[in-house]
Amino acid sequence: MKGIFKNNPPAPRYRTTWDVSPVLSYLSSLPKPNQSSLKLLTLKLVMLVALVSAQRGQSLHMLDIHCTKEGDTFLEFALPEHIKQSRPGYKVPSVLLQAYPADQSLCVFTNLKEYLQRTKLSRGNERKLFLSHAKPHDTISRWIHSVMAEAGVDVTTFKPHSTRAAAASKAKNSSVPVKEILDTAGWSSERTFDRFYNKPV
Repeated sequence: MKGIFKNNPPAPRYRTTWDVSPVLSYLSSLPKPNQSSLKLLTLKLVMLVALVSAQRGQSLHMLDIHCTKEGDTFLEFALPEHIKQSRPGYKVPSVLLQAYPADQSLCVFTNLKEYLQRTKLSRGNERKLFLSHAKPHDTISRWIHSVMAEAGVDVTTFKPHSTRAAAASKAKNSSVPVKEILDTAGWSSERTFDRFYNKPV
């Protein structure tokens, strides 16, 4: 099986990635969290979490409000044991959402706290962070796709999964240490990051 893998190795899906800046500008233009509709608040929060964490949609779907550690300026979600990258010896990353005082409109922590408050009465025993409002059509991928389209990203070329490369490439271009990027996204190898996710905009 290892030989077969080497004969047909996975190839990067994209040669370039999209610019995060217009998406952030669009999110910043939306109403403040406490003045936003629940639908817009959901879309904004999903995209902010996707960009801040550089996680797959699978991992975002797994976020469990009972598996958290909270501080005054952060909320950290522990991910379940088995995600796509899971293998023996692999340390599953947590999803750390920290306050961003420089811009409250783009503060994932502020939006998260508002979302939890708004959905408290309607979630019942539901432990998943994100609640669907139009089952079965509402999905995290659809929400991310919707925000990308509204912000002007070419969604005929770039799919929701491309947020990982867009976020990681933006972080690299902003001089975020590579180790921090790898730890945040859950990549154990810089080679994997460079080959599949570090793309020119």
